[in-house]
Amino acid sequence: VMGERLQLSAARVAVFAAVVVLTLLGMLFRRAARKTAGTLLSVQALDEGMGDWTIGRESRDLARRHTMSVRTAHRWADLPERTRDGVIEAVDLGAEIGQSVEFLINTAKDDERIVLAPNMLWPIALSVGGQLPLAEFNTWCAELSTEDNRRNEEFRLDADLRSLPPLSVEPVEIDEPAGDRVGVSLNFTQFDPEPRADVLLPFGVREVYHLRRPSGMGRRIEGKGPAQCHFSGKELRKLSRDVAVQLMRIKETAGERELVVTARVPKTMALAIGWYLAQFKCRFYRGTHLLLYTPGEPMRPMRVRGSQPQVAPA
Repeated sequence: VMGERLQLSAARVAVFAAVVVLTLLGMLFRRAARKTAGTLLSVQALDEGMGDWTIGRESRDLARRHTMSVRTAHRWADLPERTRDGVIEAVDLGAEIGQSVEFLINTAKDDERIVLAPNMLWPIALSVGGQLPLAEFNTWCAELSTEDNRRNEEFRLDADLRSLPPLSVEPVEIDEPAGDRVGVSLNFTQFDPEPRADVLLPFGVREVYHLRRPSGMGRRIEGKGPAQCHFSGKELRKLSRDVAVQLMRIKETAGERELVVTARVPKTMALAIGWYLAQFKCRFYRGTHLLLYTPGEPMRPMRVRGSQPQVAPA
């Protein structure tokens, strides 16, 4: 009888040990998966009349399959209703989204990989980027493709504040300017955009800085209209930091003169530029007009921070 009890106890110990080992292996696997896959934060801020081009695309399904869980912060706004004296008021909208994203990141596991997939109007993305937590979090940006034949791209936010370069672009002077503002044109969606300073002429600018794709970066994508540009995750990360540095230098050079900025940039790039500007401790929004471009409509200034001018540039 004693032998049977010992034999039975040994069997129970073996089963218990196996359960413990499997449990530990499961915990280690989940921890490793959380570090490599993590949580996808889908952040969206669009006008009610706009379409979400990532809906129904393979890119969104691929992003979900590469993460363990999905969290969302989606907002739709009636931009015409928010327009006051020619200025789109979105300060509260940007602040609300920024707070939601910050909360979701701060409540994630300490070792969890956070993947931000933005789909926002560029001024709002710029503002939300400046509200993201610091680089101590394992935070990545995912550029979701709007075409099934293009892959998603990812890059990690990394605050490299060493050796910030000086201003490397010269402004183009406006013939017969109607004001003394400084214009900035960002175009990183077209492969070889034509610099046009006249598009900012109605906003009282005297000179325009053109920032666009550096030679040797990006892949040319042919389609309807001008050729588009597809950047790798590594290129998006470098461009975001470099453009943020140039914007900071332009702001410094402008002094008390107001800035008028228009942009055609990838969604993650707008978010990351805003984040880098915050790391550089740049008072970028004070005296800065951010122009929203939508096809078929005139450009309109959008306020996403309370320090921005309340009157449209003219």
